[in-house]
Amino acid sequence: MKRLSQLILRKKGEPPAEKSSETRPDVRRSAEKVSAVESLRRLSRNYSEQLSDRGTSNEFKSTGSLFGGNDVDETTKLILDSKKGIVTVPELLEELMSLTSIVSDEALFNLNDFLSDESVLKECLALLTGESTCDVVKECEQRTTARERYSYQWILSTLIACGPKELKRTIAANDELCDYFGRFFESQNAADEVMTSNVVRVMLSVLHTQPAKFAANLFSSDSFGSSLVRSIRCHSVSELLPRFISSKEFYTKNDLHYGPPIVPGILGLGKGKILDALADKFIEALDCAPDGPSSSREQIMDSAASASSQISIRVMMVSGHSSKYIGDPGSVEYYLDEIDVLSNPGSLARTLGASLLKYQENVDDYFGLSMAMRGIATILEVVHQGKNSDSVSILQQIKKLNTSKVEEVLYSNLESLQGILRNHAQIPRTLKVHLVELFMNMVRICSRAHAHKLVESEVFKDLVDVFFEYDSQPIVHKYASTALIAALQKNLAEVRHSLLCDTPLVVKLVDEWNRMDIGNSKKARQSNAGEIVDIVICIRDAMKYSKITKEEVTAAIGDEAYKEFRHLCNKQLPMMEEMRLSRVF
Repeated sequence: MKRLSQLILRKKGEPPAEKSSETRPDVRRSAEKVSAVESLRRLSRNYSEQLSDRGTSNEFKSTGSLFGGNDVDETTKLILDSKKGIVTVPELLEELMSLTSIVSDEALFNLNDFLSDESVLKECLALLTGESTCDVVKECEQRTTARERYSYQWILSTLIACGPKELKRTIAANDELCDYFGRFFESQNAADEVMTSNVVRVMLSVLHTQPAKFAANLFSSDSFGSSLVRSIRCHSVSELLPRFISSKEFYTKNDLHYGPPIVPGILGLGKGKILDALADKFIEALDCAPDGPSSSREQIMDSAASASSQISIRVMMVSGHSSKYIGDPGSVEYYLDEIDVLSNPGSLARTLGASLLKYQENVDDYFGLSMAMRGIATILEVVHQGKNSDSVSILQQIKKLNTSKVEEVLYSNLESLQGILRNHAQIPRTLKVHLVELFMNMVRICSRAHAHKLVESEVFKDLVDVFFEYDSQPIVHKYASTALIAALQKNLAEVRHSLLCDTPLVVKLVDEWNRMDIGNSKKARQSNAGEIVDIVICIRDAMKYSKITKEEVTAAIGDEAYKEFRHLCNKQLPMMEEMRLSRVF
């Protein structure tokens, strides 16, 4: 601990302390300014010594460092070590916390001052991005192991991301420093997920502090957007891309509130046709053989679909607050054109069409279809939230989201999607969850014309079957019940008539109510009765306030079933409704 404090407190240009008997023989000493490599090396070694002093296992001591191993995937190594008892997760977290607790405020101030020097910052970014042409990286590769280099990169990303704002402002405003990030994504190092996650961590922190300058410097290179797409396999990149639209999020009463737009980021993504590039990358991975590197293939499709949906949502939500952030009035029209392009999820709809064709060729190759449906369902979910929002501004932004291409693809392929839904017993659970979620959101936002198509295709009958079939699978069960409730609450007589008269919904509800003995409050608490009670309430209200007559329902379900339903509505439902409102079950 004493050596660590001396290292950090030493002023720039001051020669190192005299050799101590405690000092390891392989530590370099020089009268010159301490380099970034040596500082991090000593910091890591001191940290390892602290772990040894605190009595960790012998196997853990032998690694000489807290981080990694010979494997590329650092996180996997740490998890494996924790499972073997080498280091537990709480012990790991405790040691990570102690990295800051042993450093005084004065020491941190001097360390940040040291890092703020432009030459040192260049060395740090070279180490972080692994730029092999830099002397400092060559020196590090000769004198350290891969495990130690991962350790240095993690420490570097922590020091910069958690450092003072002035440090990040320096990076954002300096073209040469920003070029390190551009060159990183052009290099083969971007294929390393651990290294990429550390680089993205720093980029997100700089974006949060100085978004416009940083985005303008990065996108000054026309190839920056395409280089990000090439690295989309790393999930951290899919999280970075939407942050170029708006780097901040404000979760107040509504999840759709975002911070101010980053105009250079929006222009850069639009100019680079980022949504089309993501769709092309998705389809390229989709066309790869499933028996190839499946993890890489699936990661690309997962990240590309997620990034596409989040970009469209975020652009849509910040576009109404953009005019005052555009400096040049002449660029307003061009900016609004890019807004229209990025908020149109047509490229994501293209991935759904391609995924459906691939699934029809090989039903075992379902992952791409599942990811495409999840991305579209996310966008439809936001449309639903916006239409039910109390915020006028959010409602106005929702109206700007052009979902026509998505809806066109969905309803033109409705027969294929419904065929998969009817075969629900044979499809994998992941696909089942995203498929029912997609239908749920389609029902929520459907227009009168689209509702007519759903009725004609008997989609509601299929959703009723799914609801009663999977009461033991909470997610599928919840999505199906939400779809049925949304349909019953729509002021569309055709939809209500289809559910009450053309499907066995009422009959099955009565049978399930009696089987589960929902009228018994004690048993209701122990069963999955909440969704059933909610649907019964909606049916009661639909019969009461709609034009559906008793004779129509009786003719469809039978006089006995109708009497049983009226009995439970009049005698048992009031108590269940009160318990449901009180969140008893």
